[in-house]
Amino acid sequence: MKVTIALIAVLAVACPVKSGSRHYDPKEEDPLRIRYLPALDANGNIYYEDLQQEVAVSRASTSDVKIYLYTPNNLDTPSVLASDGSVSLSSTNFDASLPIFFVTHGWNNNYESDINVNVKAAIQAVTNANIFVVDWSSITNGLYTVSYSNVQSVGQIVGDYIYSIMTNSSQFHLVGHSLGGHVSGSLDPAGPLFTLGNTENRVDPSDASFVQVIHTNGGLLGFGSAIGHADYYPNGGSSQPGCGLDLIGTCAHSRAYYYYSESIISSGFTSYNCDSLSNYNNGRCNDNTRSLMGQLYVDTSANGDYYLNTNSESPYSQG
Repeated sequence: MKVTIALIAVLAVACPVKSGSRHYDPKEEDPLRIRYLPALDANGNIYYEDLQQEVAVSRASTSDVKIYLYTPNNLDTPSVLASDGSVSLSSTNFDASLPIFFVTHGWNNNYESDINVNVKAAIQAVTNANIFVVDWSSITNGLYTVSYSNVQSVGQIVGDYIYSIMTNSSQFHLVGHSLGGHVSGSLDPAGPLFTLGNTENRVDPSDASFVQVIHTNGGLLGFGSAIGHADYYPNGGSSQPGCGLDLIGTCAHSRAYYYYSESIISSGFTSYNCDSLSNYNNGRCNDNTRSLMGQLYVDTSANGDYYLNTNSESPYSQG
């Protein structure tokens, strides 16, 4: 996540090993561990993008990033803001006394995609808030390699915008999915091309006062290793129940924001500090620290890796 400000921000893999007490996948030292990235075209057919191909990449500008503001007075019809700050918040229903959430989508998405719709609806169901939805679809609706190359610059644009309106950093909460999970927040942050060694373009604990990561498709579309203050691994963090064969991982990848949205409006997802799903399932972590995954206001006392199981369909929480 490259919105580098002191805010609260909100990935298992095939054969991980442990680095100290945290989840570690050595394959994630290699940016080309996945060379051919599977995806769906407009007709629902699988195609593969060669991540080693050279592409012309231009740095994102403020014209590539739009921001949509929802408030209690305009729940469903957003005010459209320019990311360069040229549209004043005084012309909107923005209420500086309310909590502020920024939600950022990933590859092949836009401001109307499921991540934004679900998270926005969950927040609105439980509290009055200013919800800023970041749309960088002019970049993400193209090659993954181009989108990846613009994570830093988009993060900088969003960060600059946040600084321009910030009066109290404790009011700000950042949520992002996939590629957006490296721009702001971290719901199954994207895996392909990102590495453990390069923290300049991915989420890491130095990005915010507290970074919570929810891993649901580690090893394919998501990043598997622990890269936050607290990392949550529902069902082990790689595949998810109810997703079937899920050849290209999109079902499991999206579960991160479905779990997160449900955590806001439910009694929560109880998880246990643990070093593996098998130890969790065998009861070896029952006496360890518990934490609620997700939540409107994340558990900032959590530290380390947490495991839990979910149901295969909504409601996903097992309590």
